[in-house]
Amino acid sequence: VCSVVDSAELCRNTHPD
Repeated sequence: VCSVVDSAELCRNTHPD
């Protein structure tokens, strides 16, 4: 899952699901 440290866009890039 995404962490608060991860950017919203970067988060989607890693798991666009």
